Amino acid sequence: MFKIGEFSKICHITVKALRHYDKLGLFRPAKVDPDSGYRFYSATQLTVLNKILAFREMGLSLDEICMLLKGDVPVEQMKGMLLRKQVELKQQINEESARLARVETRLNNIERGEFMSDYEVIIKDVPEMIVAGIRRVVPTFADVGPLFVEMMPFFEQHKALAAGPCFSRCFDKEYKEHDVDLEALMPLTQEVPGSGNVKVYRLEGETMAAAIHSGPYEKLFSAYESLMKWMEENGYELCAPNRELYIVGYDQTQDPEKFVTEIQIPVKPAAS
Repeated sequence: MFKIGEFSKICHITVKALRHYDKLGLFRPAKVDPDSGYRFYSATQLTVLNKILAFREMGLSLDEICMLLKGDVPVEQMKGMLLRKQVELKQQINEESARLARVETRLNNIERGEFMSDYEVIIKDVPEMIVAGIRRVVPTFADVGPLFVEMMPFFEQHKALAAGPCFSRCFDKEYKEHDVDLEALMPLTQEVPGSGNVKVYRLEGETMAAAIHSGPYEKLFSAYESLMKWMEENGYELCAPNRELYIVGYDQTQDPEKFVTEIQIPVKPAAS
């Protein structure tokens, strides 16, 4: 029989972990001294502990391992458990591969003397949201503002509350200076009936390449230029209408130099 410290050294597992496994009923000592409370383990228990450690290396949770060790888990359930873990691990590998690619791109930029960009691009998952929106072909990009004003009576009528900054989406397949297909959107805290020109619906979640622009809207093209360059260098392509989030706009300041806008471009890995 081995004391817990001795067993810990043999198995290369911490005393803290052994005590935790005991508390969960996952792996109990072979014997506990009734007077001292000392735990003792047997060499015959190594087989069970190695199974636990093998399952842990696969990334299974302790609850899942408990189920597997009981031996009454149907084969199909066990298979499903491992398939879910397989999908999860593949997703992690893809995410880490993309992160590695971004590091390599930054290193290549440094080699070319491009140490820092005015726009730092990040990948973010934007969740599904309830939105109220008006979509219309307007003379220019600047005419998105009146669409938001047009929505104000709708908010008053339904006592609707905004769940975040207003934003717009552009549906044109290419850049246009005139007759722009735009949608003005406001995220809502809860769903309310649409009315008039205002449509209420659930906008699906998307993976975005995003960058922050500080300053006048007239200079947003610089942010778009940096985003498109970043996407090309990192192997992404646009897959849905881009978004402009007006974090600080005319409703908060009349000084365009203080405007803060987040550009979000829905992306997917580019076809190889």
